[in-house]
Amino acid sequence: MVQAIQDAFWGFSERFWTPVIWLPPNVTWNDLKSTEAARYGTTSDIYLPILFSFVLIFIRIIVERFIFCPIAVAYGLKPQIKRSSLVNNPTLEKAYLSSRKGKLSKKEMQGLLKQVDMTERQIERWMRLRFSQDRPSKTVKFTETALSLTMFGGITCSNSVSTGH
Repeated sequence: MVQAIQDAFWGFSERFWTPVIWLPPNVTWNDLKSTEAARYGTTSDIYLPILFSFVLIFIRIIVERFIFCPIAVAYGLKPQIKRSSLVNNPTLEKAYLSSRKGKLSKKEMQGLLKQVDMTERQIERWMRLRFSQDRPSKTVKFTETALSLTMFGGITCSNSVSTGH
């Protein structure tokens, strides 16, 4: 059974990596093997960029939480607060997702009044609260902007240093 699976895998692999599909005429996979004169990429070359991306994500989380959030609070922005939780209502959620920014027409409002046991004012309040949950806080905007400024500023500076300008 295991041998049959291995044979099927290798058969698929041979058909998938056929030189007719991937390589130009008169070139074989043996021509692309690394030598002293030329080094070609291999699948193991992807490990370092993946590791590097996880390191960058970790650095971003640390910098946002421990550097930029305290700076935002020092400038008078309120720290992120948990917004009031809404009553889970699938009917209103569906109407919210289909509307623009929670704005409902009178016809849509009348239809919702019949479906949900709420007043028009309660539905409007639910829509406003739901809309406010989607908006990022000023602290989040500040930290994302500061991180972008730091990253792009660093890239620009490193580029100007490496080119000598």
